[in-house]
Amino acid sequence: MARHAGLILPLFSGASRASWGIGEFPDLDPLAAWMATAGCDRLMLLPLGTMAPDQASPYSAQSAMALDPIYIAAEAMEDFVRAGAIPALSETARRHLAAARASPRVAHRAVRAAKREAVGLGFVHFLRHEWEPLTVRAAAFAQYIARERWWLDDYALFEALSDSMPSLSWREWPEPLRDRDPRASTDCRTRRSP
Repeated sequence: MARHAGLILPLFSGASRASWGIGEFPDLDPLAAWMATAGCDRLMLLPLGTMAPDQASPYSAQSAMALDPIYIAAEAMEDFVRAGAIPALSETARRHLAAARASPRVAHRAVRAAKREAVGLGFVHFLRHEWEPLTVRAAAFAQYIARERWWLDDYALFEALSDSMPSLSWREWPEPLRDRDPRASTDCRTRRSP
């Protein structure tokens, strides 16, 4: 029987010098290279699902499918770079980023605040320069949405409802929403925000 050696870790522990104070998906490449030199051929990561606001435990994931944007390498996002990258962030977001990078521990709130703005900037750029003019990249994104609709629609609705009731657990939502009444869900999906 072949023997194997490896690591088990939360991705946030695999931060590189390029990361924003937390391990990010691209940090897996240098980690894998280092592991190979050490004779390791297995890597097990703790869950990567979207964590609730103010959560830091990878076991507090709100979805088995959605990956937490806290692990995105913002500077590897084409649309964030085209939107101006770090200089385009607000002063507050740049302060959060500096604090996250300087912290000896993962400063989850600071990382999340900086990345939320970075992803938002990138998405606005994508909407204006890809989605609205119906580019090839927009078509690829539309295909992804169609292919993953089986879970993505419900997840997006859950996130929108969570954002609209930030002080409440889903268990405290109005009963029709909490119990996933189809009519209440449809009403929420079709309602336009003011």
